[in-house]
Amino acid sequence: MRACYGFLVTAFLVFSNPIAFGQSKSNGANTFDWNEAAIGVAFDQMWQMMDRQYSYFTIKPDIDWNKLRDEFRPKAVQAKSEAELIPVLKEMLGKLKDGHVWIVQSNGEQVFPHVSAYTFNGNAKVIFGQLTEVKECGQYAYVGKTKPDGFGYFVYRRQGTGTPELAAKVVTAIEQLADAPGFIMDLRSASGGNEYYAQEIGRVFCEKPVVYAKSRVRSGPKHDEFSADRSRTLQAAKSGKPYTKPVVCLLGPGCVSSGEGFAKMLAALPHITTVGLPTRGSSGNPAPVELGGTGIKVFFSRWVDLMPDGTLIEGKGVQPSINVEVPADVYKTTDPTLEKGLEVLRTKVKG
Repeated sequence: MRACYGFLVTAFLVFSNPIAFGQSKSNGANTFDWNEAAIGVAFDQMWQMMDRQYSYFTIKPDIDWNKLRDEFRPKAVQAKSEAELIPVLKEMLGKLKDGHVWIVQSNGEQVFPHVSAYTFNGNAKVIFGQLTEVKECGQYAYVGKTKPDGFGYFVYRRQGTGTPELAAKVVTAIEQLADAPGFIMDLRSASGGNEYYAQEIGRVFCEKPVVYAKSRVRSGPKHDEFSADRSRTLQAAKSGKPYTKPVVCLLGPGCVSSGEGFAKMLAALPHITTVGLPTRGSSGNPAPVELGGTGIKVFFSRWVDLMPDGTLIEGKGVQPSINVEVPADVYKTTDPTLEKGLEVLRTKVKG
C-alpha cells in the first residue's frame, strides 16, 4: 500500500482577520533591499508574531522558541535573496512539526516545512465498485447508493475544491435519498478545506443545534495564556426534515484539518456511529504573517482545536467509536473499514 501525503490547502475556516505584521506597500521581493538590517527586522517581526500568537507551544515542550531565534537569525540575515532565505525559514519552522505551518513565496508557491505521511485505510476501487446512481458534485464529492442495500453514500473527492454551489449540490443529492434505510458518510479522504461547507452538509443530519467542537486562542504574551473556550455549533437542518435514520461515518488518517471538523460534527449526533481509525490530529486555523517587504508570508496555527468536552485533538485525532485495525496490505484488494461500516449499519437498520 502506497503512502499518501497530506498536503494542506490554504482555504481554512478563519474566525478572525489574519494579522500581517510588517506589511509593505512595495510590490514584493523585487523591491526589497537584501541587507542584514532589513532582513533582521523582517525576521524579528515574524518571530515576535509567532511568539505571541502561535497556539501549540504548550504541547511541544521540546521547542525552545528563543533558542531557535538565536540559532537561525544569524543565518537568515546573511541571505542575499529570497532563494537563500527560504531554506533557513524552512529548517527553523520544520522544528515545530506542524502541518499548519507553511511558507508562501513571493511568486505564490508554497513550501511545507513539515509534511506528515499516512496510509489510506480504504480502497477506492472497492468503494466505487459497490456504488450506483452516483452523482458527481464537481471535484468536491460524490453521492450515490450502495448496490446491495440501497444505503446512501457520501464520499469526499477533493474537499479543498469546495464552493457554496457544490456544497448545496451535495445537500440536494443527500436530501433526495431521504428514503434510503441508512447512510454512510465516508470522510477518510477529507483532507481539509472550508469548514463552513462541511457545516452545510452536516446539518442535513442534525435535528437540533449541537456543540460539536471548541477552540481557544492565545490571549497574552506567555505561551500558556489562552482565551476562554469558544464553542462551534452545528445548526439543525434547514429543511426542517433532518435525516435521523442510522448513519455510519468512516474515519481514518486521511481525514485532517477541517475534515476533522466535519468528523466532529457527525460524531456529535446520536444516530451516527464512527468506524475506522483515528483522524490525523492536525487542525490549526492558520493565518499569515508577512516578512516585511520580502513578499514572503508564513502561515501558522492560531487556535487550539478541541472536542466538545475539551479534549485536545492535535496529535491525537478524532477517535472512532468502533476501531478497525488490520494490516495495511489488506487494503490492496479489500476494504475492511467499509465492510465493518456496512455490517454496523445493517445491524442498526434491522434494529
